[in-house]
Amino acid sequence: MIANLFPAIHFMDMIRGVVLRDATFADLGSGALVLSLYSIFGIATASLRFKKSLE
Repeated sequence: MIANLFPAIHFMDMIRGVVLRDATFADLGSGALVLSLYSIFGIATASLRFKKSLE
């Protein structure tokens, strides 16, 4: 349950699905959504911290 907090778990599930199960885009949707949310959060946090360092 704690491992689901790390984006690497979702990435590896997506890669495993493509390589081993020939997964479609619909099968990869939940993992892609989670990774997108991690990316949006990371970029937002970085931009806020960068803005503070300029002031």
